[in-house]
Amino acid sequence: MPEHVDDTADSTRVLLVEDHRVLAEALAEALGAATGVEVCGIATTLAEAHTLTAACEPDVVVMDVRLPDGDGADGVPDLLRLRPEAKVVLLSASTSRDVRARAVEAGAAGFLPKTAGLAQILEAIERVDEGAVLFSPEDVRLAADHLRRQHRRGGLLTPREREVLRLLAEGASTEDIAARLVISPHTVRNHVRHIIEKLGVHTKLEAVAVATREGLVEAG
Repeated sequence: MPEHVDDTADSTRVLLVEDHRVLAEALAEALGAATGVEVCGIATTLAEAHTLTAACEPDVVVMDVRLPDGDGADGVPDLLRLRPEAKVVLLSASTSRDVRARAVEAGAAGFLPKTAGLAQILEAIERVDEGAVLFSPEDVRLAADHLRRQHRRGGLLTPREREVLRLLAEGASTEDIAARLVISPHTVRNHVRHIIEKLGVHTKLEAVAVATREGLVEAG
């Protein structure tokens, strides 16, 4: 009698991090049908991604940039601390210079727009699992320029300050930002004060204008 062969033994273990559960499950089903890929888990938040990274030990993490409890790019270093062998591919609805630059800075192995088809995602998973880095020289140059701009403006903004700045750029009020980030209005005002100091400006409007011009937030 022939020995049983475990078809998943040499499969690439993939963790999906996407807050839209239906979309994530559809993608998981499509990836699971592909030869050589095993979806080991689906997370809808960064917190779940941390838990599942430790539990299922993925080879590749495919993660959305926009998540309910934080920014996917900002979450890459924590995932890599939990699983240094993993490769992270970020997905974003935006392909702006800021998003691509932050993906490089965070230590991701690649970036894909959310419009990417299944074949592109499968190819990205295969290539990063083999050690490839899916960034162009232009992306790397943008990341270097992005870091220099941030340092010239008084230092790197914290992840929370970037969230507050992004919401300011979207026109959100102090109360709106407090509600969306589940913090107090007083804390929001403190974040705004720190942002203004770091960017070397005088008002929230100036901060948004400078941040948009220099790629610290996405232009609307």
